[in-house]
Amino acid sequence: MQAGFDPATCLAVFRRFDQCPHRDMAFETRLLERVARDGGAAMFAYGWRDPVLVLGRGQSEDSIDKAAATRLGVPVVRRCSGGTAVVHRGDLALSLVLSHDHPWAQGPIRALYDRFLGILMDHLGNGIQPTGLDRPAASGARAPAPRSPICFEGDSGETLSIRGRKAVGCAQARRRGAVLVHGMLLLDLDADLQAALFGVPRRRILDAMAPLPTCVGDRQALAARIIDGTATALSLRPVFLSPPGLDPGTLEPV
Repeated sequence: MQAGFDPATCLAVFRRFDQCPHRDMAFETRLLERVARDGGAAMFAYGWRDPVLVLGRGQSEDSIDKAAATRLGVPVVRRCSGGTAVVHRGDLALSLVLSHDHPWAQGPIRALYDRFLGILMDHLGNGIQPTGLDRPAASGARAPAPRSPICFEGDSGETLSIRGRKAVGCAQARRRGAVLVHGMLLLDLDADLQAALFGVPRRRILDAMAPLPTCVGDRQALAARIIDGTATALSLRPVFLSPPGLDPGTLEPV
């Protein structure tokens, strides 16, 4: 990956904003495959200025309003992790990929969520606390039945919320050799757009979701802060690399 890059001591970090969502989702999958093959740890920060609808790995397209997506010019892509759909628009996504032999990857699914959400909670900024940022799992998780096609409408202990409305949603992907955990941090909310894409009333969106307050900082600064906190928690040195293509084996340092 880079001369002198030691996966035992370094966290490979990739940042890519406002680029092609199809390529970004493909890169995330290839990064998971790379870590499964070669070991180590990697992190990918991304997001898009224009709206993108991201489905969970096994989610049916029939669970969204495909006609509305076409009419509104919103691309629909699929991520490598499970869970259900999210609408990205100026938000921040962060993926952490770990080799299967890393201690964080060897525990139960819930334990990895706890570690990842703990890092997010620690680095979103103390200014959030008065607004009520919380981990609902501490007071009992809730999950609708049947499961909602909207990721931010469900809670199985993998979220952060503000006064009961979801602000951060997470998902995992586990493969032979590696595990990926990622979170989508809601920085803005267009309830009309979300309602149209999911074919639900606007009130339902407003009741389920709440963007993080502006005190968390802009997307780039927030990503840098969480990346640094993750590297510290893993006792690794972050090494920033640039993803010009889909193969992380050919990436060069920034």
